[in-house]
Amino acid sequence: MFYEEPVLDEKSVYDEKPLLRVLRSTLLCAALAVVIVPICYDYGFAAGNNPPSLNTAFSAHWQRPLDLTADNANSPGLLPADCKLCHPQQYAPWSRSLHSKTTGPGLMGQLSPDYPDFASSCYFCHAPAKKQNEDLLDDQGFYENTAFDKDLQDSGVSCAICHLRNSIINGPTGSTTVTNNNTKSRPHQNAKNPIFKDSIFCSACHQLDGGFELNGKSLTNTYKEWLDSPYPAQNIHCQSCHMPEGKHLFLGIHDKATVRGALDIKIKSSKKGITLTLKNTGAGHYLPTYVTPLIIASGHLIDSSGNIIKNTLEKDLIGRVVKLDLSEEIMDSRIAPGVTHTFKYQPAYPKTKTGPLRAVIEVRVYPDEFYNRFFKEALKAGAYTSKALMQEALEATEQSPYLLFRGVRPF
Repeated sequence: MFYEEPVLDEKSVYDEKPLLRVLRSTLLCAALAVVIVPICYDYGFAAGNNPPSLNTAFSAHWQRPLDLTADNANSPGLLPADCKLCHPQQYAPWSRSLHSKTTGPGLMGQLSPDYPDFASSCYFCHAPAKKQNEDLLDDQGFYENTAFDKDLQDSGVSCAICHLRNSIINGPTGSTTVTNNNTKSRPHQNAKNPIFKDSIFCSACHQLDGGFELNGKSLTNTYKEWLDSPYPAQNIHCQSCHMPEGKHLFLGIHDKATVRGALDIKIKSSKKGITLTLKNTGAGHYLPTYVTPLIIASGHLIDSSGNIIKNTLEKDLIGRVVKLDLSEEIMDSRIAPGVTHTFKYQPAYPKTKTGPLRAVIEVRVYPDEFYNRFFKEALKAGAYTSKALMQEALEATEQSPYLLFRGVRPF
């Protein structure tokens, strides 16, 4: 696996506040590519133009921190392993997804018991159930949660987080009234909830408004991007692409096939050079949607032996690049739904080389580019609670980039 660096200008990106201060003052939760300010979360905005009944169901379902059980005696098990007994087909893809890793090393290596407010802000999406939080907040401040369940916390955004409310399993199918199915085949109560097939369900963590913004734009704006796209009118929801056929895959920027399917990539040769176009034909939001990934289109020349010719490399960055302390948006070149991004590769013909030369055009995806920068700086500054966890998280970001496209043309 590869990792090219630096891809950004060091002075513009790294000239920022001390990282230890950043960790305590900003929300850099490192698993689902979201940066959140939960106190200011506006459910009304996320609701869009949905029917009132859908908005009501959404608000009721996502009152955080979540109460998963009303009656422990009649509640199904909370852990994914409990659900796996009857739902192995749902468990298997979830266990490989990022939803199962929302409390992974990148997040837990940052958190300290001395700062429960910081942890609570991250847990809003990364571990949203009461039983996943070491401390809870009331009018008097934070207090120790005696019902804290470490195993449940470690499971991240698991089955219970989305489906279980007050001891009742909610889902996209079944009856709209609670059914009591305490049988061997279905040992829990069930209720159909219409939000499970609607994009509004995902907005609980993938649209966070009224809080931190850069350049007038929320850092987590995916649901609004979808609302502004042609997809709602076509009844194409988040689940259509990220959970194909209802499978709990939660595919995204880390999955090459998903990203390739979202982009129509073409290259065209001319006397002036090579033109690469990338059209967002399959993502109902900006591509990429968050500040964490980066897509790099590049071109370079090679000789007849395949050797790279020096000083012919040109790069084009596609993404929303921000400083690590979130003080400034450096650039935003993301591709909106239906929009085409163009990269023109027009290098000077090397005087010392004779043909035939070929131009190599590539598109590489760095799903965790922001985190890679952040973890490196945190390790340098000692801004962590666990060096081992932070190092583990960094190594994971080093393995996530991939080559999305490669084309070779005579030059």
